Amino acid sequence: FAFVAGLTPSVMRAALLFTFVGVVRCLHRETSTLNSLALAAVVMLVFSPRLLFDIGFQLSFSAVIAILLLSPWLCELLQRGRHGRVYDFFAGTVAVTISAQIGVLPFVWYYFGSFPLYFLFANILLVPLATILMLLVVFLWLSAPIALLQSGVAFILSLLLSFMNGIAGFFASLPGASLLLPQIGVAGACFVAFLLVLFLWGLANGKYLSVALSVLSGVAVVLMNIFLFTGHRDENYILLFNNRKSVAVLAVGVEQNYLLSSIPRFDAECDHVVEPYILRERLAEPLWVETDCSDSLFSRKDGLIGFAGLRLQVLCDDCWQELNLQQPVDALILCRGFLGKIDSLLAVYPTGCVILDGSLYAGSRRRIKRECVAAGVGVVDISVVGAVKLKSNGENFTLEIMRGK
Repeated sequence: FAFVAGLTPSVMRAALLFTFVGVVRCLHRETSTLNSLALAAVVMLVFSPRLLFDIGFQLSFSAVIAILLLSPWLCELLQRGRHGRVYDFFAGTVAVTISAQIGVLPFVWYYFGSFPLYFLFANILLVPLATILMLLVVFLWLSAPIALLQSGVAFILSLLLSFMNGIAGFFASLPGASLLLPQIGVAGACFVAFLLVLFLWGLANGKYLSVALSVLSGVAVVLMNIFLFTGHRDENYILLFNNRKSVAVLAVGVEQNYLLSSIPRFDAECDHVVEPYILRERLAEPLWVETDCSDSLFSRKDGLIGFAGLRLQVLCDDCWQELNLQQPVDALILCRGFLGKIDSLLAVYPTGCVILDGSLYAGSRRRIKRECVAAGVGVVDISVVGAVKLKSNGENFTLEIMRGK
């Protein structure tokens, strides 16, 4: 199942965790779910250390840790007395939902700058439906030999998925669906995580002084961020994000922001890649640029981006091979569809920096890297380093790796 689902961090975490727990139980040994979870994290990081900076990895493990530590205490608190199986089921769902939301709070705050307010009501409906969904998926596999039966199961499955998406969309569209939080950095997120641990420890052990201290400290963090953050920006820069479908460029200006891609917005689907940064940095909603345009700060023409002293050329085809006039640029952005050799490209666009977009195919990426090394040109692979920040510095420019920031 993990391979079919694409080996995402959350799926790998679940698959490894259940595998380790299952093996230990088959050996008739005592098992610790927390130890198995830690072992799953170690195995995943050994094979891919970069997963430590993956938001899916961070959210998945923090949610499960919080569920394992907090939900038993919440269940015991909510299920005191005899209320019946239906009440106990919903009480368990509420406990798991609250625990998971508390566990992911530091990461959600840091990456998205917002907190969902209706998550409890949405999950009360979605968690039971998700259980039915997983059972239907298993039945869909088992019914593969009977085409007519499998078609019926697939139809029911599609209806259930549409219904669940409708529920999620309904709660997301309600007024005040999310609370916008003040900007917070890495140190702030770590401090919030520490306060959560202190709060939960004090609550579980009756240390109400620790509970009060963590709450007051949390309020102080929020107030400090609100009053210290002015929202004023006195610099212009360009961010290139790791988007597998197409190039995603965010030009951040003092007065106006611009978001553009190499394909129309409906097909680009890069908003979800850029939106967390916009929310976290409290940026104004960017203007989407689909066609060539020009104003006092920003210009785009035939893939050439001009912004605050920077000149970037985006190439996603082989039309550049028809050009005879040299056009020096600060950096070249090569994305899916680029064709040609680097030495020929540098004859048209002289530059010292080549940026490989996340949309490039793996084979093209390896070939271009080899050719850049042979030509003595610096090359940056966005799919490896994450987002990069470009800022004009007079006659030159600076390039900063944004991973983990």
